[in-house]
Amino acid sequence: MLLIDVEPKDVECVIGRVYAKISDAAKRRGLPDGLGWTVGAAFSPVPPDAPEELLREADADVARRRV
Repeated sequence: MLLIDVEPKDVECVIGRVYAKISDAAKRRGLPDGLGWTVGAAFSPVPPDAPEELLREADADVARRRV
């Protein structure tokens, strides 16, 4: 998901809403409680030279959130 012109606090709000929606959908479908997933976020004040740069930052954020 690409969010333009947002602050980190806005992104955290969106991540929280995504977690809530996916958790609700999993419960409605009867999926086991033990399933887990993590969202990574990346910020850039200017467009990166390559999309891979943002993906690397998001991957690093996933690793930080898993701790």
